Amino acid sequence: MTSPSFASRAGADGAPAAVSIAGEIPDHRGQRRDANRELFGMPPKEIGRILSVESTLKPGGILYPTWMRFVLTALFGLAGAAVVLWFGRDLRGDDRESLMVLAGFAGCVVAAGGWYTFRHSFGHRCTYVGEEGVALFELRTSRTATPAAKVLRFADAVELRVSQTRQFIHGVYHGTEYDYRWTDADGRRLFRLRGRHQGKDKPPRAGDPFHFAAAADVAWSNHYLRRAQAQLRREGSIAFRVDARRVVRVGPGFMEFHFGGDPVRVAKDEIAKVTLGGGRFSFVHKDAKWYSSAGKFAFDYAKMANGKVFFLVLDKMMGYRWG
Repeated sequence: MTSPSFASRAGADGAPAAVSIAGEIPDHRGQRRDANRELFGMPPKEIGRILSVESTLKPGGILYPTWMRFVLTALFGLAGAAVVLWFGRDLRGDDRESLMVLAGFAGCVVAAGGWYTFRHSFGHRCTYVGEEGVALFELRTSRTATPAAKVLRFADAVELRVSQTRQFIHGVYHGTEYDYRWTDADGRRLFRLRGRHQGKDKPPRAGDPFHFAAAADVAWSNHYLRRAQAQLRREGSIAFRVDARRVVRVGPGFMEFHFGGDPVRVAKDEIAKVTLGGGRFSFVHKDAKWYSSAGKFAFDYAKMANGKVFFLVLDKMMGYRWG
């Protein structure tokens, strides 16, 4: 597929320019994109060829200029004060003065609530996944606002860690929390996508932000696989960091565990059992004793960097496959 061409067109009523992108580019699930969505925010060239895109913004809608928001906010405040005065219409003397103070306070509270609602009731996202990075644009107050941009260049990142937790209360499913964190060589967080969805045994509904995170994970893993192949040629194995003290290396037909002390290299025919349950990997050497920890290696999958590539490498080099 050739690289898509981008163009911008001026939005109506002072709205930010919308982006025109080739129609064959799918959404983050890999399905046909909803045509009734307006893309905004120009994806930077640094993220490479666009693989998928989604937006929550529909064309059209009512635009409230700033002066109209002030007018409506003032009317809300006056209405709040009027309600208080109406209920105290029979009061006299000092009680009447107290009522006026209370009405003024109530009007200010209602006005502040109205202004907050106008500012925060509008919020839309436009997300792009490219071969070399991802971009997230957000409109937070109105269609006329300048989109806030967050961009991740895969070239700047070194590790991605992913965690997903399905929550049950009294045996009843209450959602899945997910967290995707990209960091650089110094461990600084560069980009994070986290949230909650309601897909128990199947993916969440179309348009859910989770699909952006999942598509970004796939694109990153394809990018990182090229680095891993280069490392394999240089060093004879590929390193996957579990945490600050532990590293697992995988090479053709062997694994090497750097878990403190001297590294332990284990060939495939020396591994008695490999399991993955409850998000935890476990490798057991065929000579390991039930009463000893020697020859047994385990770690939480969520702690391992670049786990999707780890799965692929285990399959290709060791013949272990899950799913």
